[in-house]
Amino acid sequence: MHVSRTRAAGLAVMVVSAIAALAGVAGPVAPASAAPGSDRFWAGLPYAGEFGAPSIIREGSTHFAYATNLDGNNLPLMTSTDLVTWNARAAWPLESGYSGWVGYNDAMPTPAAWAAKLPPNGKPGVWAPAVAKLGGLYVDAYAVQTTAGSNRHCLSLATSSLPTGPFVDTSSGPLYCSSDPMGSIDPAWLRHRGRVYLVWKNAGVPGSKPTEVVAQEMTPDGLAFAPGTKPTVLLATADSWEGNVIEAPSPIAVGGRIFLFYSGNRYSTAKYAIGYARCRTPLGPCTRVRSTPLIEADGYVAGPGAQTPFVDHTGRLRLAYSAWRSGRVGYQDAATCRYAAGGCNQRRMYVATLKVRGDGTLEVTKRY
Repeated sequence: MHVSRTRAAGLAVMVVSAIAALAGVAGPVAPASAAPGSDRFWAGLPYAGEFGAPSIIREGSTHFAYATNLDGNNLPLMTSTDLVTWNARAAWPLESGYSGWVGYNDAMPTPAAWAAKLPPNGKPGVWAPAVAKLGGLYVDAYAVQTTAGSNRHCLSLATSSLPTGPFVDTSSGPLYCSSDPMGSIDPAWLRHRGRVYLVWKNAGVPGSKPTEVVAQEMTPDGLAFAPGTKPTVLLATADSWEGNVIEAPSPIAVGGRIFLFYSGNRYSTAKYAIGYARCRTPLGPCTRVRSTPLIEADGYVAGPGAQTPFVDHTGRLRLAYSAWRSGRVGYQDAATCRYAAGGCNQRRMYVATLKVRGDGTLEVTKRY
C-alpha cells in the first residue's frame, strides 16, 4: 500500500505520541531538525525524502539502504523488499540507552569520538557511508569532519554484528586522511577474487591538483589496510562534463568485469551526472568507456549522482543514486520553504536498472 509522505508524517506523530504515553515518557524531545527542508525520518514508516549518497546491501530478499546524515541520524537506514517502497529503520527500545526519545532510530549511535562536533546539535558531520559484510561483521566505511568549520574530511570505520546496527566506531583516529586541504571522502568497497579493496576520493587542490579516485587493498575483514600496500590512483578529472570534480567512486565486479562508477561536476547543480569506467584489476588501470555521462538530467530528475551499484534479489544489476527533481535544484532556507507549496528541494533516492551488453558496455534500461 502506498502512503503519501504527508499522511506518513501525520501517522508518525500519532504513533510516537501514543508510544510516549504508554512508555511514561514525559515531554519526549525529538532529535535536531532535519537537514534543509527534508522530510522527517519517522521510525518504521515509509519514507521517500532526502537520502544523499546511498549505499545498498542485500540479505536474502531484503535490501538495506544507508545514507549521509539526515534528521539527526548519523547513519539513516531504510529497508525494502521491492526497491519501490522503503521503510525507515524501527526505533531502538528505550532500554538500549541510546536516547531518551522513543522514536530514535539511528543505525550508528556511536560514531568516531575524535570527529568534530558540529552545530547546532553537537553531532559529527557523517558523510557517504559504504556498508559491506566482511569477516562476519558489517563494516561501514564513512567520512567525517575532523575540525569544525574546516570542511576537511577523513575516513573511518564502524562495525556491527547486524545490518540494522548498532554500528560502533572505536577508533582513536582516522583510517586515512589525504594531505589535500579538504582531505578524503566517499569511500566504497570492492570484493574481487577473495580480496577486499577500499576506493575513495581525494579532494585535490582547486586550480593546481585534480580530484583523484584512489584504491588500496584491505585486510580480509576490512578493518585495516593490507600490509605493504599504498593508495593507487584509478581516475582523475578529465572529461569536460565533469567540471573540476569527480567523486563518489563506486565499483562492482560483475560478469567477470570491474565497473567503476563515479559522479562528476557539482552535486548542487543540474550538471551533476554519473559516468563509468572499466578497470582491468581492482587497482587499475581504469579507462572511461564514454566521454558523456551514463545518467544525466532529464525532464524528471536533475543532478543525478552519488551512486551505488548492487545486484538485486532477482540477479539484476541496479544503480541507486540521489537526484533533485527537475526544476527543484539546490538546498534552500528551510524556514522559508518548509511551509511553501511543494515543500523544500530534496535529493531523493532513485534506483536504475542496468544491462551489460555483449561488448562490455552498459545500457540503462530503466532510469528510476
